Amino acid sequence: MLRSLHIKNFAIIDEMTVNFQPGLNLITGETGAGKSILVNALTSLLGARFSRDNIRTGAESALVEGEFRDGGRTDIIRRVYYSTGKSRSFLNDIPVSVEKLRKKTEFLVDVHGQHDHQRLLDAGNHLEYLDAFGNYQNELKTIAELYNDILRLEQEIDLQTQRLEKFAEQKELYEFQLSELTEIPLTNDLDQQLTGEYKILANAETYQRGLTELINLLDESPGSLKELVSRGLRNISALPCMDAQIRTIAGRLESLQLETDDIVTDLIRIKQEIVIDEQKLDQLSEQLQHVEKLKRKYGGSLEKVIAYRDEIQKRLAQSGSGTSQLDRLRADLIHRREKYFKLAVKISKIRKKNATLLEREILSVLGRMNLQDTRLKILLGELDADEMSATGLDTCEFHISANVGEKIRPLIKIASGGEISRFMLAIKMVLHDRDSVNTLIFDEIDAGISGRTALKIGEILEELSACKQVLCITHLPQIASRGRTHFKIFKEQQNNRTVSKIRELTRDERIKEIASLVSGESITASGLEQAVRLLEGDILIDV
Repeated sequence: MLRSLHIKNFAIIDEMTVNFQPGLNLITGETGAGKSILVNALTSLLGARFSRDNIRTGAESALVEGEFRDGGRTDIIRRVYYSTGKSRSFLNDIPVSVEKLRKKTEFLVDVHGQHDHQRLLDAGNHLEYLDAFGNYQNELKTIAELYNDILRLEQEIDLQTQRLEKFAEQKELYEFQLSELTEIPLTNDLDQQLTGEYKILANAETYQRGLTELINLLDESPGSLKELVSRGLRNISALPCMDAQIRTIAGRLESLQLETDDIVTDLIRIKQEIVIDEQKLDQLSEQLQHVEKLKRKYGGSLEKVIAYRDEIQKRLAQSGSGTSQLDRLRADLIHRREKYFKLAVKISKIRKKNATLLEREILSVLGRMNLQDTRLKILLGELDADEMSATGLDTCEFHISANVGEKIRPLIKIASGGEISRFMLAIKMVLHDRDSVNTLIFDEIDAGISGRTALKIGEILEELSACKQVLCITHLPQIASRGRTHFKIFKEQQNNRTVSKIRELTRDERIKEIASLVSGESITASGLEQAVRLLEGDILIDV
């Protein structure tokens, strides 16, 4: 509910704070006193467009702030409008966009009487009213879930199809690249390995000559190391006596002789293994060139080349699974669409039955307002063949004729704001226990009525206020006498300027205000008497 409304520098309102109460809040006042300004300020707070002309003359900015309470939650909404044309919106002191603000306030307040702000005039909302009346919320929840699933699956199918089409375009390239990348087995140190082998083969003759000279130096040539060591052993053995030190040296010479033999043996083996193979050398050269080419094309290092090769192999392996996944998505989509259309048909049948019942209920309430001649038809249509929605396949629009002889027409074409407000009141009465909006504002509901009709509308407003907060701007005493909370908007002069004020009335003040509505500016004794009788429920229908 709307707990309080604070307005500053808005049209002729200098500064005003209104503390509204639960139930029925009546607002009266002379024409031009500021009643419409109050409603305009509230609709601006809810996200309606604002004109700079509404900023009070001489002020740099205007402010509207509302406190809304829903159970234990309190939200403070504030909008500031500047003479430059800019505005700022806040939700609990946090800046928000106007679009986000509108979404937040959409189900806080319904304003009825000014066409620009009536949800009822948007045929897109009529299906919502019909569905709120019916008892098939589980079906509506399920079809909304199916609709969202269908949208999700369609998006996934599009993405997967695009991936497969892109892959198909690249498959030939991938296969060529893979053949290039698997021409030789790749390892992280392959280039170093090939380079080593190439160097050995390229220098095989030089290598062999060097090994031959080394073997000769150690073993085969006169004065070789092996011969010198043997001569040394013979000389040390010929000494007349050998102490421990000499024996140790002799042992070392023996070890050197054995080590020399082993070295020579290994050198001979290595020499024998060296093969001068021009064909192998050419093969190594080609492999080295191939590796360098891969490194240039695929990342600059063998690690990156191998990673790219593995990725291509993975993509090629997954191409088959991608097609299988697409088939599964398409099968799931078909299944969910079948469920959606089956449920949509069921909901359509339920809606047709409920449309007749809702027509009857609304007309019953309208009859209580002395609008017995009203005809109402809730027309259900179908979306185009290629369309779906979260609510099913139906469209809905209220058509009405308010007077005998008039053709039944779409509600939006009814010119009278009062008729539309009273029609909305009837809907709100029928849906009072199912409507999520807790605060209702009626501005033109008494336009063109009086007497018994005004009494009936007052009764209905009071009934509705038992479960909703209702704000009603009225000129009629029959309506102003209902409920407990009554505000009066009036003008006064301050510092040579006109200022709009508002005050909650006491019972005595309320009697005088209702009496002024009965008898005019000059309050009569009869007017006072009838005001008291209206407040006490001893109603005079001809007031």
